[in-house]
This record gives sequence, structure tokens and C-alpha cells, in this order.
Amino acid sequence: MKLSEFFKVFINIKSQEVSKATVEKYKQSLERFIFSVGDKQVKDYTFLDIEKFKLLEKQKGVKNSTINIWLRHMKAVFNYALSTGEIENPLLIKQFREIERPVREIPKSTITRLLNAADENYRDLLIVAFNTGMRRGELYSLKVENIDFEKGIITLMPQQTKVKRVRIIPVPDTALEILRKHAEGKRKNQRVFDFLKDENSITYRFQKLKKKTGIKNVRFHDIRHTFALHLVKQGFDISEIQQILGHSTIITTKKYLRFREEYLRAKLKSIRVV
Repeated sequence: MKLSEFFKVFINIKSQEVSKATVEKYKQSLERFIFSVGDKQVKDYTFLDIEKFKLLEKQKGVKNSTINIWLRHMKAVFNYALSTGEIENPLLIKQFREIERPVREIPKSTITRLLNAADENYRDLLIVAFNTGMRRGELYSLKVENIDFEKGIITLMPQQTKVKRVRIIPVPDTALEILRKHAEGKRKNQRVFDFLKDENSITYRFQKLKKKTGIKNVRFHDIRHTFALHLVKQGFDISEIQQILGHSTIITTKKYLRFREEYLRAKLKSIRVV
């Protein structure tokens, strides 16, 4: 079976486990890989094909981090091929070494500039994002029926989350009031932020807002990091942060611990015991 054909089988299974956005990323990775090394029988790919792919993409000026994402996707495909018996031996896929980048926190002054420059609907969405740490896809798919205004929580169904699991999100009062405003008069199955055309509209609007304000080196996903780092400052422990952010494993959450060490160091700086 050729890789393109096998991928259809793989993606049918994977689409039950991950979001639509992630499925699209898998498809993009496959297209890049096949474009570089060709669409062969799955069993005919070798380590040299992987290395050829890496070399060609590097020559195009693609960043190591981006190539690594594609490699991780292809690794998942070939691991599935191994589990189904399509290939007999694991295909060695070595990623590039990456320099660990610090988690970016958006300064309050930048947050203020973004909020002041946004239109009312998008400003409301940003405030909810900053106060809940919700992912882009979660914000887009959020429906009135997902919100319990009495308990102050959001319950997302598996099809609305990145990891295809039920996710419960506690909502601070500020964000809850905004959600109440946008939910008013809507049916239970309607999206809360129905002014958005699609999930990509969130990123598109954010890019336009950055251009309008002259803000650089900030991504929409940094809002989630900013929220997480705020939890660290407020003294939430790592397991609590994992639960609030909806990470499937605590390994992902641990990247915020380094910031906690820096924060504690800053607090201890002026303390003198003797």
C-alpha cells in the first residue's frame, strides 16, 4: 500500500482522537514529505528517505522546529504502520536538536494596547482567553450549552478539545460576565462567539490587531502561556495548573516550573535571614 493510501486509513483513526486543526497539520506534514521523497510503498521507506526530507527542507530555509513537527507527525504514521503490520521494523526518525525556548509572557502594557485597539466582540474574546487559558479551537467551538453560569464552569465535549477528552474549565467572574452577555438570547446549541467565521478567524484578527498596534513577537497562543504564568505567580501548584489548562500529561505543564523558580528568586532577593 502506498503511503498516501495508508495515510487515509491512519487519519480516519486519528480524527477520532485529535481536533480538526491537528488533522490538518498531519495532512500538511504528509504532503511535504511526499513532495520531497515521493509516494512509495510504506514498507519501502528507509532512514535515508527521512534524512533526505530533512536536508531538502533545511535547504529551503525551514526552521528545525517546524521540520521536527512534520517529523513527529510522520513518526506517528509509521508507528501506526508498524502496529498494523504494514511494516515489520520501526523506521528510525531522528529529529533535529532544538534550543529550549523560554515561555513567553505578554506584558500588561501590551495586553492593554491589544484590548484598547480591538473591536468590542474580539476584545471580549481576548479577555475570556486571558482569564481562562482556553485554546483557539476551544474558544471557537464554545457553545451556550457548555457553560454552567451558576457553578461558573465550562464543560467541553471531546470533539471540542485538542486531546478529545471532556475538559472542565473554571471561569473567573470577569470572563463569566462576558460569556453571559454573548450567550444572551441564543439557543443552547449556538456558538457563543458566533461572529467568528471559522477557527482561523481568531488568528487572522489577532494578526490584524498586531499590525494595527505595531506589536511584534507575540502569538495568540502566548495568551495561554500568560494565563499559566499568572497561575504560577498566584501560587497554584503544578497539578492544579495541569488540570486548569487541560494538559494530558504533567510533562507539558512542567515547562512553567522554570518561571516559578525565577519568580521565587525575585521574591527572595531582598530577604535576609542573618
